[in-house]
Amino acid sequence: MLCWGNASFGQLGLGGIDEEIVLEPRKSDFFLNKRVRDVGCGLRHTVFVLDDGTVYTCGCNDLGQLGHEKARKRPEHVGALDAQNIVAVSCGEAHTLALNDKGQVYAWGLATDGQLGLPGTEECIRVPRNIKSLSEIQIVQVACGYYHSLALSKGSEVFSWGQNKYGQLGLGYEYKKQNSPHVIKSLLGIPFAQIAAGGAHSFVLTLSGAIFGWGRNKFGQLGLNDDNDRYVPTLLKSLRTQKVVHLCCGEDHTAALTKVRYLKICLGFDF
Repeated sequence: MLCWGNASFGQLGLGGIDEEIVLEPRKSDFFLNKRVRDVGCGLRHTVFVLDDGTVYTCGCNDLGQLGHEKARKRPEHVGALDAQNIVAVSCGEAHTLALNDKGQVYAWGLATDGQLGLPGTEECIRVPRNIKSLSEIQIVQVACGYYHSLALSKGSEVFSWGQNKYGQLGLGYEYKKQNSPHVIKSLLGIPFAQIAAGGAHSFVLTLSGAIFGWGRNKFGQLGLNDDNDRYVPTLLKSLRTQKVVHLCCGEDHTAALTKVRYLKICLGFDF
């Protein structure tokens, strides 16, 4: 495991180092002889999933985003998830989602915009809780924006919840936020391969390589040749022939990996 960048809150998991900024990749001694399955990065916290399904977190914990009581500069085991085999995680600015091998979703951290999908009026949740409204649905992917969340079901239903200031939920103009997961009805019946979330924008990738985006577009992050926000999923026509296989979102930008490029990368490896 290699980490670098801002270390001022312990989010690199390197322990009590003197530097506040790590300028080049540095090995984390904590993960020696451990196999890491997945990693999620928030604004000031980091979540690690090991091959055995255990979860470790480090960094800022002012809003409960670590899933335990105190801030940590070295990865700390999230004991509340011991009974779960976690397979994937995603981090928002100050909240976290974790997906177990049974398709159930757990959430913790900042809750003010409904981004945890949990009932109640608490500002933050410090211990992981199951999103019970999704418990009867097998979820296969989760993705966090800064203040919103997405989930993809095995049946290709896309759920969204949290802040909708810029339309990032894809549910239309009428919602300022959603405190519980809602299916995006305009996407029903389409088979999806991936979901992705940026700061305040969202994308889905279909099995055929088509891309739909929605949410904030001030910097053209939706790729629609304008800077108008979208409140419902909109087809990105310019990439219809590019055979996109993966999407990744930053706060205000988006990248797409095409099949041709993917094959070129794979050909460089010795299988």
